Amino acid sequence: MSADTIVASLQSILFWAGIHGPNVVGGVMKPMLLANSLDNQALLDAGQQRTRPEPWETLA
Repeated sequence: MSADTIVASLQSILFWAGIHGPNVVGGVMKPMLLANSLDNQALLDAGQQRTRPEPWETLA
């Protein structure tokens, strides 16, 4: 099961329970995603590549 599926499911369950799921889950996920994005940008600025290709990059 991918992380996207887990996040979407958690948001839906929380929303069903009356808690605004995207705000709660987003508050936890946003700092992690931002840190990963900044690391990727630093690698690209240094002339290096990411260690794992994006899924759409492997569809040739």
